[in-house]
Amino acid sequence: MEFRKEDLLHTILPAAAPILVCVVLILLQPDLGTSVDIVLVAAAVLFVAGLSWKWLLTGAAVALPTLYLLITHVSYRQARLMAFLDPGSDPQGAGFQLLQS
Repeated sequence: MEFRKEDLLHTILPAAAPILVCVVLILLQPDLGTSVDIVLVAAAVLFVAGLSWKWLLTGAAVALPTLYLLITHVSYRQARLMAFLDPGSDPQGAGFQLLQS
């Protein structure tokens, strides 16, 4: 069989599946930050290895709504995002560190 980087079933899926299994296990911890870091590093490695923009954009189109749901359906993640977007709303609490920086 010939190697083709556009072949989803024989090339891309075997490269992405172990990464996704690890990411799902890390998300069960729950640790969103580490899982996002792993996905970004893996995407960069796959891109350098020759993965086309088409597949990266397809992955991003799937990952962004998933990330949105992971943030908005967990209260502490949503609170951290809101504190980041508007640190002045709680200058002595959640926004303190961001305002001091």
